[in-house]
Amino acid sequence: DNAPVLTETVLVLKVGDKFDINLENKIAKSKYRWVSSDRSVVKVNSSNGKVTAVGPGVAYVTCTITTPDRQVIILRCDISVTEPTE
Repeated sequence: DNAPVLTETVLVLKVGDKFDINLENKIAKSKYRWVSSDRSVVKVNSSNGKVTAVGPGVAYVTCTITTPDRQVIILRCDISVTEPTE
């Protein structure tokens, strides 16, 4: 089964961390759109899945894939962000 999958589905980051969520088994000519559920916790680049932890809390990032034959696949990564320890 060569369905697209995220290399990470759960992340624990500290405020200020950056992380690049990778996608395996990409489908050629598909459209990829990344969205954060809470931009006060995690920001994500909508085109490449690079996340930045901006505040403590819990959020998730979804990647919506639209294939050339109009199939829609939604993948999710749950992220919890903690304050950096001194």
